[in-house]
Amino acid sequence: TIPVDMAVSGRAQLTIHDLSGRLVRRLAEADLPAGRREFAWDLRDEQRAAVRSGIYFCRLVVDGRPADRRRLMVVR
Repeated sequence: TIPVDMAVSGRAQLTIHDLSGRLVRRLAEADLPAGRREFAWDLRDEQRAAVRSGIYFCRLVVDGRPADRRRLMVVR
């Protein structure tokens, strides 16, 4: 799970990208209230294929502005 703290309400997009910046998975795209929540990633891409071991980035964008970016390591 990926914990997210939103200081303000807004249109949020939470996405997973590989090292080259390619979109791997879209976890959320919705109007969300301020507060803390968790999003689950099943380690699959948009086609539901299992991702390989490696480094990925999680990006949170709120109302079109970058709000958070984290590095994730997948080990299989």
